[in-house]
Amino acid sequence: MVTTLVPKNENVVELVSKAQALLSLAKSPNTIRAYKSDWQNFQGWCGDHGLDSLPASAETICLFLTANVERLKPASLQRHLASIGQAHQAAGHDSPSAHILVRNLMAGIRRQRGVAQQGKSPILIDDLRSMILALPASSAGVRDKAILLLGFASACRRGEIVALNPYLPLQLIFLV
Repeated sequence: MVTTLVPKNENVVELVSKAQALLSLAKSPNTIRAYKSDWQNFQGWCGDHGLDSLPASAETICLFLTANVERLKPASLQRHLASIGQAHQAAGHDSPSAHILVRNLMAGIRRQRGVAQQGKSPILIDDLRSMILALPASSAGVRDKAILLLGFASACRRGEIVALNPYLPLQLIFLV
């Protein structure tokens, strides 16, 4: 599934060689191995059922996923979808994995298997006020207040707040 570049003239042969080396680093050997295995699995299944694997239709992908829903976990099915999509893109086709039918089927699989994301109730303004009033008047309390207000104002999830980089504004200043 590695893309190959072909030099158009003698002036770019060295550049093409360097670009090929960089392209070969795009995916780890384990990812490439998994993609090949998943693709062969999909091709074999399509062959056994008289369906085209390349380009595959969204309906074919849905049938493949349904056939494997009891055997594979949703994360493995998602990896198969990524492998199928990569193979299609490498061959110059649109990925059928992105089709709404496939996305909805995967959502149904995740819901059936109990791995669908569960929605959480948002913090309401009264809850936020109570949290802020309970904070100490120390510098840590001021910091926590700022974090709570920033998270609330920007509608960030907990993981998004944790991922914020406090040094980012300084880094942006030095880039100017």
